[in-house]
Amino acid sequence: MQVPFAFRPLIYGRSRFRLPAFRPLPSGTTLRPFEPRDRVGCLAIYQHNEHGYFPQDFQVYFEFWLDFEEFLKLVLCIDDVPVAIGGVNCQRRFGLATAWLTFGMVSPACQGRGLGSALVLARLSLLPKPAHAARVLMTNVEASKAFYRRFGFAPYGASPSGRPGLVLPCNSALIGESEWQACRERVASLGLTLPKIEAPRRSAPSLATARVTGLTQLVALVELFGLIVLFTVDRPYNWLGALFLLCGQYFRRVERRRLQKRGEAALRRRYGHSQIP
Repeated sequence: MQVPFAFRPLIYGRSRFRLPAFRPLPSGTTLRPFEPRDRVGCLAIYQHNEHGYFPQDFQVYFEFWLDFEEFLKLVLCIDDVPVAIGGVNCQRRFGLATAWLTFGMVSPACQGRGLGSALVLARLSLLPKPAHAARVLMTNVEASKAFYRRFGFAPYGASPSGRPGLVLPCNSALIGESEWQACRERVASLGLTLPKIEAPRRSAPSLATARVTGLTQLVALVELFGLIVLFTVDRPYNWLGALFLLCGQYFRRVERRRLQKRGEAALRRRYGHSQIP
């Protein structure tokens, strides 16, 4: 069972972001926002990294992400050829700033040369200046866990991937104004120029929740009825309300999985991928 995000700070602690040691970047390295002309090169980077770093047959979600404007996507280039790509966006919930790092990867031929670390710092540098500690979240597989641990990222439960039934380990670190400023200074010391843009302050809608169906409306009514019974009917019959709530949650999950399957099927048709049986 996944722990709701609102309760995770009480369980997983408050790991702080930190700067590890860095090496100089290869000559000719530049940083810029993703452009449509980079698409073919970035798809090649993904395909070379897919085995061992991403769920099997997950490319359709990467292609959708490339077209999705709610993420700021940055590319690192050597001689204007993309060799690394990653995204970031931020949102505010209950007055607390939260950022997501997404699809960070480096071409295998250029790994181990400091590009992945520079990409992490560049993305964090383009977050809005945090007045208070902001939580940075990301999902990663076991193969990249040690890399992100160097930056202070620690386990933070699990997060849905968008694919029905697939959850990925979630990691988190807190970044304050001093760490944010240190990121910007380190990026400058590496010879990179930050674009004059900020990460979008919008959340990415889920494929499963982008549409309200008749069943979701019915489930909402069942859950509302359960709450009314739970708090208005005399004991012991008020516990029937809890039963209605549990049934509502079950059917809500069933409907979410159905919509996720439909969403993935639509993406596969859109990008010309074969359907998963």
